[in-house]
Amino acid sequence: MEDLLNTLHLAVLSAAEAGHNALTSDIGDDPQRLAALLLETTSLAANLRRVSAAAIQESLAATAPAVPDEVRWLVNPLDGITELPGSEWRFAVRPHHAIGVAAELGGTIVAAHLLKLERLTLDSAIGFGPSGLVGTLPDLDHPGDLSTPLVSRHLDPAQTLAIALPVGGEDRSQALRLLADLAPAVPEFRISGSPLSDLASVAQGQHLAAYLGLGQDPDPTAPGLAVVRACGGAVSEGRTADGLRVEMGGIPELVDTVANLLITR
Repeated sequence: MEDLLNTLHLAVLSAAEAGHNALTSDIGDDPQRLAALLLETTSLAANLRRVSAAAIQESLAATAPAVPDEVRWLVNPLDGITELPGSEWRFAVRPHHAIGVAAELGGTIVAAHLLKLERLTLDSAIGFGPSGLVGTLPDLDHPGDLSTPLVSRHLDPAQTLAIALPVGGEDRSQALRLLADLAPAVPEFRISGSPLSDLASVAQGQHLAAYLGLGQDPDPTAPGLAVVRACGGAVSEGRTADGLRVEMGGIPELVDTVANLLITR
């Protein structure tokens, strides 16, 4: 089993790195180039996903342990792009993006890795595998083992909560109404431009106390929530009384407070 877990972790790392290399080769260091690509075509994210999938297969082919069919790969090739109704892509005009990859075995994520991008330049990386946490932080010069818990190392429960809202429709209207209920419990919040980037910041104990996703699909953020849990954070998932999906990750005190306000089932 340990050999299998190490194999899955190596494949996750390879996929994240390959996706980032493909992105930087497409756009260089020019954010406007990415914006232009997204206005011209819907294929960029699909291409990055294919690159990551190919890297996974190449990594698996180079290792001995057989990988069971029930392994599920979760690849978010470029978080921070919004797909609006009608399949038109829009570039989130924010400096924060991320790449996330995870391997799920038997319903549990056993390896995950996040690449946090600032203005499309790699800022930091954090993830976990069978040997524990690995990655880089802005205040570290090289990769290495990261002490845990990181989530609460610089923060207190009163600090900022990042909130991801549905793109449109009734779910968005419902989510906006819920924000009024949160105001007394959350002194400061911001609307998320990239849930994975925010989850990386939460995991690293930088700037954000927690992440809250309302009406979000579970797979794109699953790698980030798994990393937050591995870094000592709390994760909570459920639904509001009206059926809106809720996901949270961050400092346990804040997660518990907000989850108790929103989650009924």
